[in-house]
Amino acid sequence: MNFSEIKSAHGPKSWNHTAEKNASAETLLGIRSMSYSYTDLLNPIKLLKILRNTHVFHFYAGYTLIPISTNHFKLYALLGGLDIKILKLFGKKVVMHFQGCELRDRFNPLANVVCETCQKREVYCKENRAKGRRNRMMKNSKNADALAVTTPDLQAYLYPLTSTWIPKIALKNTNRSITEIPETGKLKIIHAPSNRSIKGSSKIIEVLNKHKDKFELVLLENVSREEVYKQAKQSHIAIDQIRIGWYGNFAVEMMSLGLPVICHISETNMPEKKDGFPIINASSQNLEEVLISIYNNRSLARQKAGFNQTYLEEYHSEQAIANKLKSIYQTIY
Repeated sequence: MNFSEIKSAHGPKSWNHTAEKNASAETLLGIRSMSYSYTDLLNPIKLLKILRNTHVFHFYAGYTLIPISTNHFKLYALLGGLDIKILKLFGKKVVMHFQGCELRDRFNPLANVVCETCQKREVYCKENRAKGRRNRMMKNSKNADALAVTTPDLQAYLYPLTSTWIPKIALKNTNRSITEIPETGKLKIIHAPSNRSIKGSSKIIEVLNKHKDKFELVLLENVSREEVYKQAKQSHIAIDQIRIGWYGNFAVEMMSLGLPVICHISETNMPEKKDGFPIINASSQNLEEVLISIYNNRSLARQKAGFNQTYLEEYHSEQAIANKLKSIYQTIY
């Protein structure tokens, strides 16, 4: 099938508006792409239009057309993924795009570092639910035509199945009027965790509070993205997370605004080509050492920030994402 003939639908649920952004990127390929929500599926006319006109269904975070809460693990075991089989009977293609904790759980040895201090684990990671969810994801993955992940660390959870890393799309038109890193004085560091326990926030706060003479912490939680961007432009450095092993959406946004970013990158995920990689690598074990080093030698932070734009264009631009999506379609058509 010609790319100009493909019609794709992204949804019905994703984190950080990934479905909408990827649908927009696909239009650069000439694909007639749309995003939709569970609300759209409640409208019989819209639902019929989506089902009839779509060639490729791109599902996110383990959600498919059947709107069942992940808490209803027994019902999901019976019905979860049934719609994938039905779609394929009608000649549709299915891409499963994973974004995080739908694959990770504290009973999976791969997730020990990430999950061991997660405060939400007693709610979402009870053993029967976690293992049932993981088994369902693997079953759905085997029925899909292609797999994608938002961060490369998730590829290990799908092994031996092959998946494509599709990065988050960077912010556009950011007007990078950020505060320059001063030669002397305190450094203002922004941290905006979606989940303190997963991001390692307690350690970040502990280290920065220990060195209040050198650093000022801007801790943002439950505020609008606009407020985060406003505060970021008045900060010198951003810290994303020090546990997971790859950078998240916050890091991409901060790089888009021009800030140097501190984040834990695991050895297995570290790019072979380290020249031009913008992330300052730090873990919970060496965060204090890294921060003191930056305080004493600020040229490192400036150098890393200087790599942001080129790196984002190569990996996080709409065109880069469109090319990644194209590579997936080339494998299924």
